Amino acid sequence: MPIIVHKNISFVVSRAEFLREYKKFDKTEKSVLKQISNPGFDFSYSVLAITELFEAQKKNHENDFNKKVYSFNYQNEDAQSIALELIIFFSKFYRKIKVLDSENSIQTINEYLLPFKKFYFQEKSKLTIKDGDLEFTIFLKQIKQIKGIVNNFIVFLDNYVIHFCSDIQLGKFIKIVPNKYEPDKVKYYSLNDYDYIFERNKPSKFKLSKFRKNGFLVMIQ
Repeated sequence: MPIIVHKNISFVVSRAEFLREYKKFDKTEKSVLKQISNPGFDFSYSVLAITELFEAQKKNHENDFNKKVYSFNYQNEDAQSIALELIIFFSKFYRKIKVLDSENSIQTINEYLLPFKKFYFQEKSKLTIKDGDLEFTIFLKQIKQIKGIVNNFIVFLDNYVIHFCSDIQLGKFIKIVPNKYEPDKVKYYSLNDYDYIFERNKPSKFKLSKFRKNGFLVMIQ
């Protein structure tokens, strides 16, 4: 699931959306040898694809006072495919936590940045977060929904809700609460509309500078 950061923009798209746009730019047929030696995505095409999706989202929300253009709301497989990148991004730029994959290997942001230095297989099983005394394992198949923005998002599991937040007004925290429902079966835990305003807590430009290429940071698993 791709994440792009450029100037004051931090935008998340689904894997399906990204691949659909990416194929419009990358129309070259690769030989089997090239597919094995270079299985990743082209950096320039990736930026173009995500930018196209951002412009479309911006047009759809041009009259929104609360600028929901930065928000995402994905369910099931789309939500499961973004969990790792989102949490790694959060751990690097907002709150220092450890993120481990199913092999108990610590995941760093460098492993998911384009252009790839190495190619890593997509994690499809689980991830573990460690934050001080907190240690919690998230089985990806249990993820039902992820919504919010990169610095303030909620992960809905079968039985729990995890809220990752780093905000000037709300503070910095990771909160785990039971996943309850209201009488009409709607999940009760939600973000207010004003929480979708990304500009209120952008990542540090000094931290970002070492990870950018041509002014862009792109994460893809």
